[in-house]
Amino acid sequence: MYSPYISLVKTTFPNANIIIDKFHIIQLISRSLNKTRISIMKNNKKNYNKMKRYWILFLKYRSNLNSEKWQKFRCFDQLMTEVNVVDYILYQNEELKATYEVYQALLFAVKNKNIDVFNKVLSTSYNNILDYMKTSLKTLNEFKLFIHNTLNSDLTNGHIEGNNNLIKTIKRVAFGFRSFLRFKARIMIITGLLKLNRKEATSFTT
Repeated sequence: MYSPYISLVKTTFPNANIIIDKFHIIQLISRSLNKTRISIMKNNKKNYNKMKRYWILFLKYRSNLNSEKWQKFRCFDQLMTEVNVVDYILYQNEELKATYEVYQALLFAVKNKNIDVFNKVLSTSYNNILDYMKTSLKTLNEFKLFIHNTLNSDLTNGHIEGNNNLIKTIKRVAFGFRSFLRFKARIMIITGLLKLNRKEATSFTT
């Protein structure tokens, strides 16, 4: 969702239907929810540790939260489920709760390819959410037609994004490579694109 990219594609491929990858839609709204949580967390000393420690539960799709397994969660005195933990924290602040509900509605729309729910979320006026999510909703409205194409398509950029992250991880773990050829070989070996027997590997490394 970057205007120069859209302009470039329209110029280069004027007849193409532009699709916004789901990864970037989810990333946009996830960051907004996270920023909202952090902002509220800083002003809530009583629940600061709880809101900081269990941030990952907020980003989960609501139906994927465990509501049956009772267990001990650090920062809580009694046994809880994942749903209990999230609900406890949400009910400490109305703005966080409202933002979470918007996030979950958008998540539902994207995962279930439901354009009606998506449009309803964007057309609703929200006064009790922070500017982080309001800005994200404005961005989604700006690229709404392209996101409709996303929800009507099975295409995804996930495989490429996964490869990019793997390559970045390989480079980071190795603290960089002096030789591009060795870097390329390492990537191909790890991804299974290049298979070497022990003799070949020994001669290659020497």
